[in-house]
Parts: sequence; structure tokens; C-alpha cells
Amino acid sequence: MPFAEQLPLTARLQALSVRSRNPAGIFQDLVVRTRESLEHVKHSKTGSEGRVIELLTNHFQVTYPQWIAYKYNIDYKPDIKDVDLREKLLFQHESTLGRHRMFDGNSLLLPRRLQHSNMELVSRTRDHGIVKITVQFSKELGPTHPDYLRYYNIFFRRILKLMNFKQIGRNYYDGNSRENFCDNRLEAWRGYVTSILPYEHSLTLCSDICHKLLRLETTYDIIMKRCEKIPKDKYLQEEISKELIGLIVFTRYNNKTYRVDAVDWDQSPRDTFKKSDGSEITFAEYYMQQYNQIITDLSQPLLVSQGRWRKGQNTPREPVLLVPQLCYPTDCSITLIDFSLLVLYVEMVLRVSHLLAFKVVCILPDSEKYRYDEIKKFLCIRCPVPSQCVVAETLVSGSALLTITTKIAQQMNCKMGGALWKVETGLQKTMFIGIDCFHDIINRQKSIAGFVASTNEELTKWHSQCVFQEPGQELVDGLNSCLEAALDSWFKNVQHQPDSVVVYRDGVGDGQLQALLDHEIPQLVSHLRKHQVKLTFIVVKKRINTRFFVQSQERLQNPPSGTVIDVALTREEWYDFYIVSQSSKHGTVTPTHYNVIYDTVRLDPDTVQRLTYKLCHMYYNFPGTIRVPAPCHYAHKLAYFVGQNIQQEPHNSLSNCLYYL
Repeated sequence: MPFAEQLPLTARLQALSVRSRNPAGIFQDLVVRTRESLEHVKHSKTGSEGRVIELLTNHFQVTYPQWIAYKYNIDYKPDIKDVDLREKLLFQHESTLGRHRMFDGNSLLLPRRLQHSNMELVSRTRDHGIVKITVQFSKELGPTHPDYLRYYNIFFRRILKLMNFKQIGRNYYDGNSRENFCDNRLEAWRGYVTSILPYEHSLTLCSDICHKLLRLETTYDIIMKRCEKIPKDKYLQEEISKELIGLIVFTRYNNKTYRVDAVDWDQSPRDTFKKSDGSEITFAEYYMQQYNQIITDLSQPLLVSQGRWRKGQNTPREPVLLVPQLCYPTDCSITLIDFSLLVLYVEMVLRVSHLLAFKVVCILPDSEKYRYDEIKKFLCIRCPVPSQCVVAETLVSGSALLTITTKIAQQMNCKMGGALWKVETGLQKTMFIGIDCFHDIINRQKSIAGFVASTNEELTKWHSQCVFQEPGQELVDGLNSCLEAALDSWFKNVQHQPDSVVVYRDGVGDGQLQALLDHEIPQLVSHLRKHQVKLTFIVVKKRINTRFFVQSQERLQNPPSGTVIDVALTREEWYDFYIVSQSSKHGTVTPTHYNVIYDTVRLDPDTVQRLTYKLCHMYYNFPGTIRVPAPCHYAHKLAYFVGQNIQQEPHNSLSNCLYYL
């Protein structure tokens, strides 16, 4: 395609509305039909190379009833936050609403229309408080209405609840299948993840197994390990707070998880708070009345959780106060350090890396985040130099030490701009870019966009840059300047300019495709137009529950590495496919989903699939294949490192080395 055709294509893509699918589809859900503007795959998006194998998947075809349902919006005054309580209050009026219903906390689905489109009901709480409930008719749902998908998912989750599975976070777990280990200090719960979505030929239920790891000691036990009684000493309080802050805790009385954001040493279960009806009650009395939980130590402090905050949420979060005695940490950490190995380790590093002009190696006594962060801030901002930090517990005696130090030396080589291997991609004069974002949803700090681009044809040199954005902002601003800096680095290594740029964009959901077409792609196209460079933009999605298997001798095994799936579980509106890039003899490998939403390079299915798989071999921190193309993972590592560890823009002199590995 001549480059001049890029502008009309961009205009057509931006003009694409979020419209209904072809009426022949299973559900006419709202989706961006990006494939219709990609002329080279309009008739077929399936590859032809390689050998065909038969796969099984964890998707099960679903048939759906041909009935009409009626949706009602539900509002409470005063507002009730607990979903279970909302449901109990609403169904005090079962005689009016009927026995057959589905409720998600905000809307009610009924098989028949109520006599009145709007009505007000009055319910009473356990302590005789009055709650007014408004029921307002919203819409009539036909058999293939897209809203049905949400209710089908709610229905299957309700089945798990009826099977006595406990909800922890988003998923449901079987408390009867839990197993204890580590001298009964830990227990694992098995659960299931379910989702119903339409694909090319049918509606399917995707079901996958998940696990939750819980510690059997409480945060109160952790406090009491440090002292015999609740400390009054400020220094000891600070030390305990450092240990607790950041933990994800599980409260068994309501099966919910919270992040510990602070420890309030000035409050205890003796203190009171105001209930929704205005009355006051102590925390100890509340937990006894509400959950039948007896708090034995009334002097213990309270844990503070700032509540859940989602990307783009600007409303203040209401803190939740928790009692340590009722909170169970969900993480597990074991620390074993042998300082006698430090000298031997340094000797090994010198032996395997004698050709490296590496400046700084730091051996840390533990994985304390504060210490690591301060070191990296100094060495990435004030005194910019590639550095390597090694936790002492990483070191082991015996022959394994040489293996470990060799891998660390390889990592040091990468940080200095060296190359460990290369892969022939098959595309000449092409720059590859990875983009990903890090969001601090707990502290609501600035979001960080990582931008990493190859700056030579062998993909052995990389330019890295980060963009600071508003908290929760996913769409990236300033891609023009990032691309300009990457091209400047390219011209320092290569005499000619690239003919094409291939972008792998991670971190965005299916509902943000139109936003990418409207916001990010035009930034890149406007700059590439000046250099007559073509663009391919691919959305990467790795957080999926889809699994694939091959059957061998009546057993299910993982598909071989490099398996591509571009039929059945893809969408007709998209130029999309899955790749199983990793191989494993233990456990189940997870495929990655790719969606080409813009392509003036006109990559055919075989080329883009083969190219994507080859790039999964180019991540220098692992001598094998990873789940996503290397530039994509480099961008993830950069954004996470800056957002989690240094919280400031790194010095520009480090931009042409992989200092964040």
C-alpha cells in the first residue's frame, strides 16, 4: 500500500463507531470492528504455514433460552454499600417482585414486567432502621441482547455460591478442599474462574482453576511476635508498621481481601464509630453483633485500608478500619541468608565477568524495599550508572553458585548495552516498539508509561523512555517525543531510516480499542508521516483464562511452543490470534491474545504470527521464550521499575541501556 493511503486509513479508523456486530453473530454486542478497514485480511485472517494439530480448550459451548427479560434499576436511601445486605433488604418484598429474579447489587432482572414502572419500597434493617428502595424500569432485554452476557456470568457465579464456595476477591474458592502445609502455617484453597463470551461460531463458557494461598497466623500474631504486649514505643510501632503496610489480608468473617495502607496506633477496638443510622457503637461490639466475632485484646491497634480504587477513579476513597486479630495475610515469605558466601560470590562474579567494565554491584542483606529503592534512586538519577543489586539469600554454596553468578553477569552485560543472542525476524529495516503502563492504585501516585524501542536491525540495542501521567491514566500522551528520541537513537546505530514500525501495546482491554484508534495511533502516524514510515499496531492481552491442550495417549498435555490459534475462539470483527509461546512439562501454559488493530505495513497472518513468536525469544533476562514479545516485556519492566522503585524520571544518559532489568 502506498504511504499516501495511510491518512485515509487513519481517518476511517477514527471514524469507526462502536457498533453492533453483523446480525449473523451470536450476540450483537458493542465492539470496534477494526478488521473491516484492513483490506489484506478482509476475506481471511488465518495462516497457512506449519502443520495443523487438533486442540482441546477449556471453553464449553452454551445454549441460551429464547425468552424476554425485564431490567430494573435499584436505588437505596440511605445508601447501602454491602451487596448482600442490599439483596436481603430488596427481597423483603418477594411477594411484589416474585421468587425468580437475578440481582447484581444495582440492577434487577425479572422474567415478567412489574405492574408499575416506578415504585418505592420500604425495608427495615436488623436494628429496625428504615431504608427506602426505588425500583425503576430500565429496558426490555431480547434473547440476544448484549446485557444478557453479564447476567449469564452472574448466574454462573451464583451457582458457585450455592455450592458453598466462598468469594475471595473476584473469584470463588472451595473451603472444603483446602490443604495445610509448611507445618500448618499455610493453607491453599482451590477455586474456579468462569466467564461467558461470544466468539466466531458460538457463545462459550470459559472455566479455569485458580488457587488462593492463606497464612493461618493473623496480623495480630505478627505484632505479638515482636513484643509481649501492644507496644507504646514509637520506634517499635514504626518497625511493626513497616512490616504490616503493603500486606494483603483476608477477613474470614466476610470473605473479603484488603490492602493494609497504615496502622492506626491511636485507635483500638474500644473506640466507637457512627453507623449509617447515626448511632455509635464500639468496634468490638460491632464485630460481635454483625459477625459473632469475639475480640480478646481490646488494646490492639486498628489497620487502615484505603479501600479499592480503580483506574480513572477521581472520587475520594473511604478508609476501612480492620482489627488485626481478624485479618489473615495472604502472602508467604521465607528469608534464609548466609553471609559467609559473600566473599565467594564476589570472586565468582569477577571470574565470569572479567571483561565487563561494570561500575556498581550492591549485595543486600535482605529484600527490604526501602533500601533497594534508595540505592536505585541514587544510581539512576543523582549518579546515573548501570548497577546490579543482589540479595544475599540468592547465594547458595556448591556448584550452583557459578550458575547463579554467570546469570547475574549476563544481566550486567545487558545493562551495559551488550547483546546475548539475536533472532532473525524476517523483516528488514523495521523498528519494534513496546508500550505498557504502571498504575499505583493504592497510593494514587503518577502513572508511568514505559516506551521501549529497538534501535538497530538485529534487535540488540534498545532505547527506553518513560512518561509520567495522571494517576490511573492508561492512554499515553507524548508518544511523538518518545518516537522522535527513538528514531534519533536508531540513526546513531544505522545509516538508513526504518521502513516500518511495529508496536506491541500491552495493558489495555477490549473496551479501549476505540480510544487507542482515537488517541495513541494518530500521535505515531503524524510523526511517522514525516519520514514516510509505515505502522502496524498490535494490542497484547496476557491476562486471559483461555487454555489449550493436545491429547496424547488419552492424556491432556500442553501444546508445543509456537502453536498458533486463529480460528473458533477469535472474533470475526478483529484480526486476532493466540500464540502459545512457552513450553512446560509441569502445569498449564497460558496463551497470549494478539489483536492487530492498525496495519499499513500489510502484514499477512503467517508473517505477523511468526514475527510475534520470534520476538518472544529476545528477552535477555531469560534464555528461552517468554509469554509476550521482548519489547512489550521491556516496557513493562521499565514502567514497573520507575513507578514502584524510583518514582522519578531516570537520567537521560541511561536511556540507551536496559538498566532496569
